[in-house]
Amino acid sequence: MAIAQALVFKNQFIVESSLDIRRGFNTIALAAFHNLHRLDNRGRDDARCRSTRCGSTRPLSIATVILAEKTAVLANTTIKPTTITRMGYEYQDLVGIEALIRFYRDPMSYSWVELEADKTDSSLDDVVVARSDGSLEYYQVKFTVDQTDYQLTWDWLLQKKPRGTSLLCKWAKSLKNVARQGPIHSASLRTNRIPDAEIVACLKGTLLSLDLVAEDTRQELEKECGGREAALAFFGTFEFVHSARNLDAYESHLRDQLVPTDMEASGWLYFRERVRRWTTRHNEPKPAGRILHEHLTQVITRGRLESIRQDFRVPIGYSVPSTTFHSEFSQRINDPKTPISIVWGTPGRGKSTYLSYLTDVLRKSGGPVIRHHYFLADDHPTADRMSFVAIAGSLINQLFVLYPEATRGIGDEYDKLQQIVSRAAEHFKAKSKRLYIVMDGLDHVWRDTAKTDQLNHIFNALLPLPDNVSLMVGTQRVPDNQLPIRLTRKARPSDWIEIPAMDEIAVHTWVRAQDAAGRIILNDRQRADKRDEQISEIASSFYSISRGHPLHLIYAFESVTRNGSPISHDDVDRIPSCLGGHTIAIDFQRFSSDIPLLGVRYCVIPHVLLC
Repeated sequence: MAIAQALVFKNQFIVESSLDIRRGFNTIALAAFHNLHRLDNRGRDDARCRSTRCGSTRPLSIATVILAEKTAVLANTTIKPTTITRMGYEYQDLVGIEALIRFYRDPMSYSWVELEADKTDSSLDDVVVARSDGSLEYYQVKFTVDQTDYQLTWDWLLQKKPRGTSLLCKWAKSLKNVARQGPIHSASLRTNRIPDAEIVACLKGTLLSLDLVAEDTRQELEKECGGREAALAFFGTFEFVHSARNLDAYESHLRDQLVPTDMEASGWLYFRERVRRWTTRHNEPKPAGRILHEHLTQVITRGRLESIRQDFRVPIGYSVPSTTFHSEFSQRINDPKTPISIVWGTPGRGKSTYLSYLTDVLRKSGGPVIRHHYFLADDHPTADRMSFVAIAGSLINQLFVLYPEATRGIGDEYDKLQQIVSRAAEHFKAKSKRLYIVMDGLDHVWRDTAKTDQLNHIFNALLPLPDNVSLMVGTQRVPDNQLPIRLTRKARPSDWIEIPAMDEIAVHTWVRAQDAAGRIILNDRQRADKRDEQISEIASSFYSISRGHPLHLIYAFESVTRNGSPISHDDVDRIPSCLGGHTIAIDFQRFSSDIPLLGVRYCVIPHVLLC
């Protein structure tokens, strides 16, 4: 029972945000953890934690050990050391954005927000919020990239250079200064630092109690604050809001509060840029540098929806993996009894290329198709292919641009996606056409974001499908919890269609296309009359060693043709087969530029391909 409780305790600690934990949970959890963990990078150990300023001892428990295990991942190794200061400013911006979101949601409670206030004559100037009752909120922000080695400690609050001033002294003096300027609603430190056990033992909520501080430390604190009365006044007011989310998680948390409900994904980027400008420019926004609610309503808004680029390239010479498969699949998507088709396969099997080819075929025959691909390898780094707003807007925009007659008189609000699709489908039904929707690359969403909330949002809007709509989905066969819940519930086992490997005809067609492009040099150049026969033999050998796996076929082809030497079917036969878990050793860097020959995306394992 104790072990089970400890495991639950561990899961709560990992999953819940630090800001939520601090209300009651963190006092126990962090104290237990810091009894085990080293205090700082100078090597002070557990005994120091249990014997000095807080004077408390706590027995180690299973929960303590689990908490210690959790902190192994706290250090942020993704941030360059030279950019730590810059990240600190980014973090400060996010604290400001959190205040701005509160203001935006509740304009009656606040009057203005100032970022990096330069008129307060204090060190409590990172974010200042004026409430409608005339009182002020002051926030001072401190960010660390390494919560393990840089914790919230007495030493950190008290440390100073020979002729410098401690953080505690600065904040205590600043609190006195701002108190003369008007009523204080709150003043606080906002940090992602985690308090050590000495601090935890003295915390009551977000306030530090001097009565719980060891005598020698209390004397130091009182001295830095200007005496005992001043220290009591400071610690009775100033809040220590610690253990906040780290940079990426914090931004994601704030972004999700506005996207998609209040702005599209690109709007968030614009909002972030406006906040940076408000923070770094004198008197911006005009006239006094104070952000009013009207400034927020100008920025936090939904602009006109735009289409996202969807051009997954189908290479010249592409052949469907099997004519039988293509014929049966084409019939399936035109049958009202099978409106959902999920094309799945292993990496490099050609799912996306086939769905792109099918899209082209349908459009050329007059069939209306709208599509979204969650991943394009050559996409712009800022492209947002994951958010519901961006995807819904793109699908709607495609309908308006490609089929204006089907959308005449229909609004273009992204939250009306199913109604818009339904109206368009009715229009096409009257013309004896079926509307096709292609959603590809679903497996990338969980892989790239470890979340499915936006994925669920878009499929909740599409399903159940309106009449006269066929939905085609492309994905790897990942666990159900990495896919849209509604899709996995609506789809029947028969709706999962595995894309086959290329049959021998498809491989022959592909090899002949490479020959037509001048990429094959034969050993016997004098026997032009035998070329067709030799190419056929080479194609058969490629099929034999690749078994029709597109990625293996490409690598095998590159391994014998890249250097420009003549080849024969014997050269191809010597390449390791794709059967039995063999590997092909290939320098990926040399061949990567020619990978799109077949149009498949690839899961790169440098220098080696596993079959």
